[in-house]
Amino acid sequence: LQRACNQAIQFLNERQSSSGSWGMWAQESSDLKITAYAIEMLNYAQESGIVVPKTMLEKALQFAKNLHEYARENPHPFSHSDPRRAAETVYATWPSLP
Repeated sequence: LQRACNQAIQFLNERQSSSGSWGMWAQESSDLKITAYAIEMLNYAQESGIVVPKTMLEKALQFAKNLHEYARENPHPFSHSDPRRAAETVYATWPSLP
């Protein structure tokens, strides 16, 4: 199990974009659902005692915080025009909330 977790973390580390997010393919533009799942997995791994590269999780959480701030300051593009995108934003940013 440890080996599989380490491989998954390495896989994510290699595919994280410079913004801190993840997409469907290597360093593609951000996909909120994939980023949220990756952050959730990294948090669970870290809570279980698995070593997660600090900078990888920090970049991901900073991306989520930035997205959360943007959504808070500009709610209309997310909430009114695209309810699915609004839900993805909430899910993607929950780890960064105080």
